[in-house]
Order: sequence, then C-alpha cells, then structure tokens
Amino acid sequence: MGKVAVLKLGAGNFEEGFPVTLRLSEDTPLHLILEVDGQLPPCPGVWDYYCQWQTGYNQIAKNLRLGAPTGQVVRVSYTEPADTYRQTALNLRKQLNQWLNSGYSGFQAVRDRLLIHLNPQEEIRFIIQTQDLKLWRIPWHLWDLIEAYPHAEVAVSSPQYEKPENFDKPRKKYVKILAILGNRTGIDVSADRQVLQQLRHAKVTFLAEPQRSQLHLLRDESWDILFFAGHSQKGKLKINQQDEITIGELKSTLVRAVSNGLQLAIFNSCDGLELARDIADLKIPQTIVMREPVPDLLAQEFLKYLLNFYSHGDSLYSSVRESRERLREFHELETYIPGVSWLPVIYQNPAIVPPTWEQFHGVSTATASKSSHKHQWRWSWYLPTSIFFLLVIYTILRSLLDPNANTNYHSFMKNGYEAVDIAQDKKNKLYFNNAFINFRKALEIRPIDPYAWYGLVSTGLNLLQQRQEAIPITKNTVQPPIPKVTLSPQPQPKALPKPNVSSSLKPTLEIKPSLQQLQKLLSTKQWKAADLETNQVLKRLAGYSGNKNIPPSTIGKIPCQGLNTINQLWLKSTPQPRFGYSIQRSIWESESVKANYKSFVDRVGWRRGNTYMTFNGLTFAPQAPLGHLPWSGWMMRPDKRIREGFGLFMQHLKQCKI
Repeated sequence: MGKVAVLKLGAGNFEEGFPVTLRLSEDTPLHLILEVDGQLPPCPGVWDYYCQWQTGYNQIAKNLRLGAPTGQVVRVSYTEPADTYRQTALNLRKQLNQWLNSGYSGFQAVRDRLLIHLNPQEEIRFIIQTQDLKLWRIPWHLWDLIEAYPHAEVAVSSPQYEKPENFDKPRKKYVKILAILGNRTGIDVSADRQVLQQLRHAKVTFLAEPQRSQLHLLRDESWDILFFAGHSQKGKLKINQQDEITIGELKSTLVRAVSNGLQLAIFNSCDGLELARDIADLKIPQTIVMREPVPDLLAQEFLKYLLNFYSHGDSLYSSVRESRERLREFHELETYIPGVSWLPVIYQNPAIVPPTWEQFHGVSTATASKSSHKHQWRWSWYLPTSIFFLLVIYTILRSLLDPNANTNYHSFMKNGYEAVDIAQDKKNKLYFNNAFINFRKALEIRPIDPYAWYGLVSTGLNLLQQRQEAIPITKNTVQPPIPKVTLSPQPQPKALPKPNVSSSLKPTLEIKPSLQQLQKLLSTKQWKAADLETNQVLKRLAGYSGNKNIPPSTIGKIPCQGLNTINQLWLKSTPQPRFGYSIQRSIWESESVKANYKSFVDRVGWRRGNTYMTFNGLTFAPQAPLGHLPWSGWMMRPDKRIREGFGLFMQHLKQCKI
C-alpha cells in the first residue's frame, strides 16, 4: 500500500505566491490521512529560469525530432557555449529547491507533514493539482524531497475531475492497444511499432497514417491503451500527410472510449501539455505526454523503457521514474541537451487508481492474492491425498502382478522383528541394521503399511542411539536373519557348505605389490572402489589388456595363487566373513541354487524381481546379502555367454580349491 500526496495550488502567480492545500491519503483504497492549508512564497526566478532553459532547449532540439535516424551519432550545433545550457538547467534546479525549501512559514508546515508521514519504502504519487499551465511545465520531480523517496513520482492534474461512468469493465485475456502512427515525415515510427509488437500479453492494432474514417475503431471497440506517435502542435494531431485533428473534434469518441474501458493514453509527440489541457474534461484516467518538443531518439527510448518496466510488473508511476532516470544517466542526448530527460509528464485523474499491467488482462492484486492463497490451500490438501492414493494403487498392482509379494512382505516383517528382539537382548547395533533393512524392503512392497513404518522409524531411532561398535559374532551367537526374497516356490535352502576360510585368516598372508592397492581399499572399507580394483586386478592376472570386461576364454589363465589372495582379502574385510569368492562358490554349489545362474543372482542380491542390478545399484556396505561382493561386472548380464562364463569361473575356483 502506498500514499497519494495531492498539492492543490490555487489562483496566484510567481510574483505573489500560491495558496496550497495538501491532501495526504492512503492509496488503494483511497483513505484520507490529513489535510493541511499553506502558502507558497513568491519566487519569480523559478519561471524565469524555466523560460531560459526552454529557450535554450528549443534552439538545440528543434530539428532533432525531424533528424537523427536510429543508430546515427547525434550531432548538435550550439548557438552558445554548451556549458551555458548545462548551467541554466542547474540554475533552474537550484531555484526550484530554494523556493520549496525556503523555510517560509506558510509552506514549512506542509513540508514537515510530508516528512512525518511519508515512508521511503512505499510508493508515493505526488499530484500537482492546478489550472495554471505554467505550474504544469515546472519539473517538480527535481524537488529534493521527491528525489529522496526512491518510489515517488509526480503527476499533474486539473482541480476539477470526475470518475468515468461504467468504468469497471470485465478483464480480458490480453491488453488491447490501439496504436495510431500519424504523419511520420522525418521521424522513425517503425521503432515504436517494434516496441509495441514485442509486448507480453498484448494485442496491438495499428493504424498507420489513417484517414479520419478509420478512427471509428477507437469508438466502436474496447481498448485499454491508446498510443499516438507522430507530429503534434498546439493541440493538433497530424494523423497523416494532409489531415490534422484536434482533441475537441474527437471529444465524443474519447468519452465513449473511456466508458468502454480506456485507461491510459500515451502521446509520444511534441507539445503534449497542450493536449493534456484539452483532454482534462474527458475523464481519461491517465495520460502520458511530453512537456516540450521531443527529439525522435528520446521518444523511442522512453517508450521502450516505459513499456518494458510497466509490462513486467512495475507500477505506471515507477515505470515513468525509472525510464526518466535511465534516460538521464545512460542516454547520450542528456549530455548534448541538458534537461531533455525531464520531458515525460503524467496527467492524472485523481478519482482513479492507476492499474498495473496484470490488472489490464487479469484480476486485481487483492483478488489475485486471495486466489493464490486459495489454490495454495487446495494443493496442500490435494497433493498428499493424491500421493496416498497412488501408493494404494501401487500396492494393489504389486500384489496382483507379483504372486510372491505377500509372502515376501511377511518374510521381511518376521525377519525384522526377530532381528529387533535379538538386538535388544544383545545390545548389538548390527542387528538393528539388519532389522532396518528388512523393514525398508517390506515398505517397498507395501509403502503405506503402518507396521512397517513403525518398525523402520523405531529401528532408525535405535541406530542413532547405538553409537558403539558392533559386538563380534561368535559361533554361539545367533546370526541375524539375512534379507531374502522368494521369487518362486522352492524348497527351503539347506545349510551352505562351509566356505574355505581357514587359510584366509592366516596372519602370514603375502601380499604382492599388484594387490596392495586392493588391500588398502578393503582395509579402509571403500567397498565400491575395491570392487572396481578387483576387476582391474583380474584383468592383469589374466593378461587381458582390453577395455571391456574379461572374456570367458581367458578365465582359465587367472593364476590360482592370485585368486586365492583376492579371496582372502575380501574374506578379511568384514569381522564375520560375508564377501569373497569362496562364499560365492559355496552359494553356487548349495542345494537351493544347484549351479543355476538366475537362482544365484537372486540369492546374492544381484537381481530384484526381473531386474538385474547395475554396478551403481549394488549395496556397498557390510549389511549387503551374503556373497554380494565382489561383483566383477562381466559376471552380471543374463545372456548365454555370461552364464557360461560365470559357470567356467566357478569351475576354475573349484580347481584352485577356493
């Protein structure tokens, strides 16, 4: 919410002063805060300096509206030294601030009230309300009080105003703009056309040098913005090479356009204040004009800046201020023609609050905010509900498509609760780990099961509390259940043959230099890197230098001593042997697997359902299934060549007595 400060200047002159009334109100909606009467002191120097600046400006700028094509270097000829024009502009600024900051008792109270109630963070619309055209011409934005507020901008207004009838029209999907490109002799209106065509959420209708009869579109259709570019002089618009038209001749058409929803008129032409005076009685909400003849380059740049800021969310007043400041600081014309950036002026109907660009084609800010909160509340309810039903559908489909889903779920839950019971008795973190894995796998089958969630959360909390190292498992300790998935009906697996681990625990194990990196990785529990290193060691031992994995034909070339050393390093990597070739061979030859490749990969966790794991999908942790590592990627894929190669590898392990 911003503020509106209306300075109403009564009948007077610069020689005798002006009576002033300050009306300060809250903006949107208008709510009166205070009203103060005062008096501006005499100061003839303000108008004298303005006339000096105006004379110098016209001498420099009179030909620029008809010259300087876009992109051409500006060339200016001075009748006096350039510094004289700059000094005149500075003198006008200085004289204006001396007048408004003089400490004159009649106006000091007005100024003090402004300082008390204005906030630099708010947008402030200053409206100079007067019938005196001279006061309209004064560059009020140079007042240091206004410059001190970064979101403040000045407009002029007539003391008599009225809100248009039937003004509130339904919003449209886009901003409707009628662009009249009048007599373009010597000026480049194509740049204005290009700017308008690039506007977002806008539909622009162009009338290029129209005949009078074509202006009926302004009356017959509903428009948000009226734009005119071309020549104008003494209140007359040159609509084509021959015809001129006055605001008075368009009075009934403009009144109808306002009643149809016209909110903003932009006259990018010369002598705009004459036009603003003529349209004062037409109830047009906002009009932007130029206070003096305007150079073509400045007219183009101002339109580009104004519509860019306005269409991207800035208010109309902020857009005008930002455009003027950019013209002053970044455009070369301000260097050649001091004060040229002062030209844009807003004429405001105080009964209307200027709309934003979004309000032209959408709902008001308050409605948009309310709608946004409403949709946000809806999503906060719809999203979790949708996720819940999707999980229910997933659970049902999983049960229908996988006949073993229910069996596996109950198996995981049973193993989880058994591991929890043992963990609570033995105070062993390893069992909590195992229980956590079982509950997680149960949730993969039934993601909304409350019992599985309870088990997962409770074991997770216990894991956080159990910071001590896991107690070594002795042969008298009950080993935690290993997660297993029953993918097809099969007899219960019998006890595995005891793996050949006796030699693996000998402290006199000789490690060759080629295996020292593998030993280091396993001793530091870098399982993933150790698996990759194992594959590279196998290649070196087999004498295979290709980039791909070891072909089955080279398996028999791997020395038994090297295989045995690799196996021993993997067996020693965990307190209780879980990884290694001897464990994998024991599972391969077990009654439940019987040298069947698919049964083996299911047992060691290399396949889930019908999906074979990739390297990144493996579990590189001590809690992985028995025999899960080392992987050696050439064993993984299910094609015939790989199955045969894996069988050859198991036979080679047997020949090496591993």
